[in-house]
Amino acid sequence: GSTRYPQESAFGEYIARRGGASNAYTAAEDTCYHFECEADAFAGAIDRFSAFFESPTFSASGVGRELEAIQSEDQKNKLSDGFRLLQLDRSVRGAPGHPYRKFGTGNRATLLQTENATSTSYASLRRALLAFHGTYYTADRMALVLLGREPLDELQAIS
Repeated sequence: GSTRYPQESAFGEYIARRGGASNAYTAAEDTCYHFECEADAFAGAIDRFSAFFESPTFSASGVGRELEAIQSEDQKNKLSDGFRLLQLDRSVRGAPGHPYRKFGTGNRATLLQTENATSTSYASLRRALLAFHGTYYTADRMALVLLGREPLDELQAIS
């Protein structure tokens, strides 16, 4: 959720009701968020999407659900040949002690910085997320690409 759209599922429901989908992925140096929807819903989708970056709430329940999704993805990745080959490359080419040598996805223990998940560790993670967002989620570090049927002037106005 966000300050403007506090319901956690507001963006996903808006997109789904308008024939769309959204997802994200993190690469070595950046994270890419993307979505698609029906053309007449584009401006409303951009407004909801941008609210995530302007004023996310990082609700405790949302952080918990995302943490479980990250844990599940990490378990899947450990069994993936592609991730295992990437890790082999990292262990051979990465300098000893450099973070590049580590496995490329986080999990519950790495994000909570403890094996024991407690309300205190979740609260600490939420504070860290808010601090990270405040420091690194700034316009000068981001790029926005819009693809629509509207003329360029209209797409620029939407953004």
